[in-house]
Amino acid sequence: MKKITSLLLLLFSIISLAQQQNVNYAVSPVSFDASDEITITVNNINPAAWGVTDVYLWSWSYDLNDANEMDSPNNGSWTNSSEAQKMTKINNTTYAITFTPTTFYNRTEIGRIGMLVKAKNGDGDKKTQDKIFEVGKFQVTLNAPVEKNSILNSEISFLFLQLPD
Repeated sequence: MKKITSLLLLLFSIISLAQQQNVNYAVSPVSFDASDEITITVNNINPAAWGVTDVYLWSWSYDLNDANEMDSPNNGSWTNSSEAQKMTKINNTTYAITFTPTTFYNRTEIGRIGMLVKAKNGDGDKKTQDKIFEVGKFQVTLNAPVEKNSILNSEISFLFLQLPD
């Protein structure tokens, strides 16, 4: 009976150290261009579940056509993340990293960025789920019509605009 209990305890500890975590991602500012400085914040993460105290960003980017995926030049290897991608601890469950996409990914014309957070050695599924953020701001200036309420037909959907008084 002791052998079974010991085996189950060992199996449970291995499983608990090798689990993918589902976390909450945020980017600030919410809308950004590739040349803007952004902060990626991840919360609801538990590095202790992986047996570590530090976490690292593993990231990649896509071109303007959302194709031609390229890893961040500073990712390092899956079993040994680069210190350049180490995230700053905000509190026990929140980590952040600040960068400018064009510099961070060493490319221009970025359409979106993808990422996950992992232990320095990501073996055994010590990572979070993937997250994709769109790059680029969308701005519109409505010059006409001058009515307070307008409905625009874009052939796929309708957009209702209510202008301030």
